[in-house]
Amino acid sequence: MRHDHSNRERDLTESIGSLLTQDHDEIDALFQRAVDGDSAARTAFEERLRLHMRIEEEILFPALSDTPLAVPARVMVKEHDLLRDLLDKDDLEALPSCLGSHNVKEENVIYPACEGPTFAPQLAKVREALAARR
Repeated sequence: MRHDHSNRERDLTESIGSLLTQDHDEIDALFQRAVDGDSAARTAFEERLRLHMRIEEEILFPALSDTPLAVPARVMVKEHDLLRDLLDKDDLEALPSCLGSHNVKEENVIYPACEGPTFAPQLAKVREALAARR
């Protein structure tokens, strides 16, 4: 009998940081297509960004509430509020600088702290939430 080790191998190489950074990259690509006039990409960009922020706020950031990253996580939520406000105002000009600096902080500060067995439940939930959107 053959055993499929693909899930186990994926679990060993996949991380919250890699999943959410890849999502950042895909959202950035949608944004570029939206700026280039692709209306379907514009809709997809907004939906994906809103979902991405919700995943972080509902799954990832609560797990940081009793850690030294509780304050940075609250800052990320405030930045999400600003990003949602820009989306609501359809302000595509201000989005790149806000989103770019925000993503750098998440990718370099928040995500690296969310690795290891302690965050296995969050990894599973992030993976599931991202898979559901495809």
